[in-house]
Amino acid sequence: MLTQINQGGSGFPADYGATERPPVMLNNPGTNDFPEDDLHEVRLSTAQQAVQSFHYGTRIKSLLVLLIPFLLTVLFAPRGNSSSSPAAAAAAAANGEGVNGTRKPKAHGFLPVEGTVGGALFWMALVLVIPINTLLIEYLEDLVVRHDSLSLGIAVNLIFEHAAELLFSFFAMSYSKQSLCWVKPLLQGSILLNMLGVLGVSILTAPLTDGTSVDLGISSWTAFSASGLVFATTVFVLPTVYGFTVAAPDAIDQVNRLHTPSKQVAEQQTRNMLFISRSLAVCVLVVYALYLWKVVRSNSNYYVASDNPNAPSSLTYALQYRERLHSTQEVDLGSRYSRRFAVTGAALCLLVLVGLCYVLVATLMAATKEVTTLPLPFTLVVLLPLLFEANGAAASVLMAQVGRPDIAASIAFSSIVHLYMFVLPVVVLVGWAVLQVPLELYFHPFLVCCCFIAALVVAQVMVASRVRWLEGGMLLALYGLIVCICLLGRWHLCTEEFS
Repeated sequence: MLTQINQGGSGFPADYGATERPPVMLNNPGTNDFPEDDLHEVRLSTAQQAVQSFHYGTRIKSLLVLLIPFLLTVLFAPRGNSSSSPAAAAAAAANGEGVNGTRKPKAHGFLPVEGTVGGALFWMALVLVIPINTLLIEYLEDLVVRHDSLSLGIAVNLIFEHAAELLFSFFAMSYSKQSLCWVKPLLQGSILLNMLGVLGVSILTAPLTDGTSVDLGISSWTAFSASGLVFATTVFVLPTVYGFTVAAPDAIDQVNRLHTPSKQVAEQQTRNMLFISRSLAVCVLVVYALYLWKVVRSNSNYYVASDNPNAPSSLTYALQYRERLHSTQEVDLGSRYSRRFAVTGAALCLLVLVGLCYVLVATLMAATKEVTTLPLPFTLVVLLPLLFEANGAAASVLMAQVGRPDIAASIAFSSIVHLYMFVLPVVVLVGWAVLQVPLELYFHPFLVCCCFIAALVVAQVMVASRVRWLEGGMLLALYGLIVCICLLGRWHLCTEEFS
């Protein structure tokens, strides 16, 4: 049974108004004074629970209608390369290459991955990620409410809120040498989106307290994150700094002065970089696991939102908050689904998400080269992170709109911490131990500079409890500049992509 925190049931003092500074601590609006039957006995049929799944975020979840043309395209679309002649395809296949002289892609008898059909599948799959992610987190958080489990809540935040990035990364690492280069720009793009885009929009949409500034009511967690963000960014920049300052000059010296074969030098440099990257990933993951173990042992309440890095950060939670805030009647926001329905729904959503991420990896090149003119850097650094992180980003902006920019900032910072401390290390270690793929933490120099500059700017902005509206605009303008540079598309993501 959930702990009763606030006798009032709403989480707000009676005289709370628009001009008053919001309280730093906020209880979950859906966990106060629930009868045990509401939490453990949902007496609704399966059809009624399915309809209830569309109560929050109806417009977003209505995008699921794209499943129909998506499945029809997969089942009935013609296979093969529709953009080239049969003679050119046969000649390229005989040479073990693609039509344009690139390495021959993997064969997919069940999936059309090339031409206009492949591009259409990419865009449908990309849009479908949003409602599937939203439903997945909603079902899992309903289980968290039902069991009042802090450890389950942490698992939802760490793994399933970033399931799209993890699945896309795993498939990209195992798909081809070219797609291996997509992983690091994607994760760096997610970090930049939260640091600049989400925080900037949240500040711009939050209500002003004195006409010029936004009162963050900053919590101790957010204040700690502002300084810890610079430290985490610096730690993950170190492999790139090592590559520029130590590895590259040493390689040039060995080739020119010692006349060592360039291939042997390259292999040695790769081994050194992999050792540094994997050691860093192990250290970071161990430290974060110890921290989470201490959090679980502390038995802190999962739904103390503004001062807990593992608090709910989903769109459904934000919509529940708004409904409770603006409703004149008591809103029942306890466990809304039976255990069997929530588990089955989450499993189905996860299965669909796995298929969508695989389709995205297989059809990305068709979408960027044959269907649209979007450059690959823009697709990886901006477009994919925007869709993968849409659930948390929308929740952050919505919380800012209803007058809680402190929770909005906490959601954005929590996502950054999870990407740095969990997603990046896990991707490196899974590539090493499971997929046997040499993924290292040597990032693109432009993206490294962007992350480091963004961390410095955000830390400077967030150290004060009051943030001027102009500073939110500056964060968003900086992110817009990065988007424009990615739209130019005249820079390589990594050297291996064109080797």
